[in-house]
Amino acid sequence: MPSHGQGLRFAHAISIRRDAAAATTQLAKAISSKLEGPPDLLMINASGDHALGAADLATMLRHETQARSVIGCSAAGVLAGTAEIEQKTGVSVLAASLPGVEIVPLSRDTLRKVSDEGTEAFIRHLPADHAGRHAATVVFADPFSTPVASLITGLGAAHTRSGEGPVLFGGVASGAETPGGNTLILDDDACFEGAVGLALLGDLRCDIAVSQGCRPIGPNLTVTRAKGNLLLRLDDRPALEVLRAVVHGLGERDRKLLAGGLFLGRSIHDSKAHLGRGDYLIRNVVGADEDSGGVAVADILPEGATVRLHFRDATTATEDLELLLDAQQLHGPPAGAFLVTCNGRGERFFGKQNHDSVTIQRAFLPAESGSEAAKSGEAITPPSAPVPLAGFFAAGEIGPIGDQSFLHGYTACLACFRETDGN
Repeated sequence: MPSHGQGLRFAHAISIRRDAAAATTQLAKAISSKLEGPPDLLMINASGDHALGAADLATMLRHETQARSVIGCSAAGVLAGTAEIEQKTGVSVLAASLPGVEIVPLSRDTLRKVSDEGTEAFIRHLPADHAGRHAATVVFADPFSTPVASLITGLGAAHTRSGEGPVLFGGVASGAETPGGNTLILDDDACFEGAVGLALLGDLRCDIAVSQGCRPIGPNLTVTRAKGNLLLRLDDRPALEVLRAVVHGLGERDRKLLAGGLFLGRSIHDSKAHLGRGDYLIRNVVGADEDSGGVAVADILPEGATVRLHFRDATTATEDLELLLDAQQLHGPPAGAFLVTCNGRGERFFGKQNHDSVTIQRAFLPAESGSEAAKSGEAITPPSAPVPLAGFFAAGEIGPIGDQSFLHGYTACLACFRETDGN
């Protein structure tokens, strides 16, 4: 679908053809039929047979479309429109015409400097007049060679959200299970380690919805003693004792849902009197130590932090995504959208294909008449995609919770691109 709005124009395309030349031709034809003139940006993801040859395919597609900039990576699965291709051969593309937007490439060497030196290395790479124009940065990283957490920290200070400030989002390549197997693409260059990115400056707004898919259980608790990632005491009681007490107090149905894992949410808004789903950064509970009574968490939690136990299941994850999309509906359909969803979601988790893509598209369908809206029944599958959408299944998702971006797991991170005037 072409984009909404007068300036920004987006189109998505997907191909499951195994022959790279045939896939390229199919994608280029779909893009050219929806956009007027060469796109300013292609966001490409490739899976299956195309994962190893993603760089060549991207080069061919850039040549055919005459795109100005390209970013991409290999993946375990790809998506576009309402279709999700998991663990199979596929290529997805989000193409964009971005009048009034400056695209600044962030090479592997540039992002390595950011990991080593921090925020200033990133600021030096941006144009001198970037203040007030920086809309978003997208980053794709290889999991085997990149300290993603330190990279996000280095970029984070420049992306701390203030009003309509810049956002940082992206994902971790998932096209290989061994080092050196992933492909990262930036314009005509390709690499097999590190990270690549793009900074977008100018007439663009990027709204991010990060669905962590968890529901809180039990009360808020205060970390009163911790060592590294081991929580020793919560509310001045042994952490393991507190955890067991919360679980023991659950109903039978909720206890069954704990088979999907137990998680700990850290409050990112300790000053708020009432904390909701979006106020916690979710991390896995990874183990327990009977001797110390401690609980190990996949994070370093400082003493004094407010935490709460959470669990995740398919129903909760669906509800969470729908709630976030309700908020996005207030702004109207985006001109285009890019989705980074965890490779632990998809059909294995939800029990059906195309879950996240269809949920997103359904949220932006035209409003039904009163009589149609009153009818009960199953949630509908959109006959078409009202929003140009593409993306991939990642080995980690990058997106903001509150004012700071983090590396997530089991999360759906949706970037919605809109006109700066709110259209």
